[in-house]
This record gives sequence, C-alpha cells and structure tokens, in this order.
Amino acid sequence: MRHFKHSRGPQIVWTSLLVLLCVSGLGGAQTSKLQSRQMTVVEYKDVSLKSVIKNLTTQLKLNVVFDESFRDQPKYDLELNDVTLESALKIVLIHKHLMARVIEDKTIIIFYDDPRHRTRFEKYPVWSAKYEPRR
Repeated sequence: MRHFKHSRGPQIVWTSLLVLLCVSGLGGAQTSKLQSRQMTVVEYKDVSLKSVIKNLTTQLKLNVVFDESFRDQPKYDLELNDVTLESALKIVLIHKHLMARVIEDKTIIIFYDDPRHRTRFEKYPVWSAKYEPRR
C-alpha cells in the first residue's frame, strides 16, 4: 500500500516532485493501469483544492482543465484509507459538488455540478473511475 501525505509549505513541493518522479519512472500503460487501481492512503492537509485535483489527475495520467465555474478552496484537508486514486478523485468531486467530463482522450474538465453547467457540458462523456481513455 502506498501513502501520500501533503501539507503546506516546501514539503508539498518535494513530496509532489518525489511522487511525480516515482510515477513517471514506472512507464507503460499496463503499469499505470495497475498503479491507479492499487489501494493506497491519500492524505492532504492545508493544500488548495485545485492542487489536490491536479496531483491526483497527474498520478492518473490525466490532463485537467478547470472551468470558470470551479472555485478553489485555499485550505483543503482530506484523509482517505484503502482507496484507489480514481476513487479518491471521485470522492473529492462528490464532496465539493463538482463534476468531471472527458473533453479529449486523457483530458477532463472540472466544473461546478449544477443543472446549468451539466447542460453546457452534456455533449461530453462523464468521467468516472471506470473510464478508460483510448490508447
């Protein structure tokens, strides 16, 4: 089981860099697929919501775009045990009333989940933990 812990300050930069180096060094779609389905502990403290989402999507090898309806939260705390990275992202989205749609292979857009924005993005498929981009 892996453990990710982030907190405000220089530690988040070094931790994020270490995580990114480890993830990028794995290589291969199969390794990435197995890694994202691995159970892990996800922990963030006093980190912006946008940074949390960016970190999770980077580890999932997804590009992320934030719609103007997205409102960042400067201090976001999250502690999840025995979850996959996909599940962690899904939990964050639900918790903050956000939705993700796939706008291109491996690229999602995050927006505030309300009827107006759902209608605006309805032509794009909903991202879910089970979504698999074309290779």
